[in-house]
Amino acid sequence: STNGTALVRGLESVAQRAEVDADALADALLKIENGEDISTDDRQLITTVLDKLAPLEKVEDVKGDLDMLALKKKKLELLMGL
Repeated sequence: STNGTALVRGLESVAQRAEVDADALADALLKIENGEDISTDDRQLITTVLDKLAPLEKVEDVKGDLDMLALKKKKLELLMGL
C-alpha cells in the first residue's frame, strides 16, 4: 500500500537522522503498535531516536524559572517581615 510505503520511507529518514538501523526501528515500533512487549534493545533504540531527534529543553529557560522563583521567595520574605 502507498501509506505503508510512505511510512517505511519516513522511518528510514528518522533512522538515518538518529543513526540507527531502520529495520530494527520498524520492528520495535511494530511491536508497540501490536500491543506486544518490547525488548531492552528495542527500548534503548527508541530512546536513542528520541534523544537525538527530540528538542532539548533550553538551560536558559530553566535558569530563568529558578531566578523568578528566587525573586518570588524574596518578595514573600519581605511581605512576611522575615
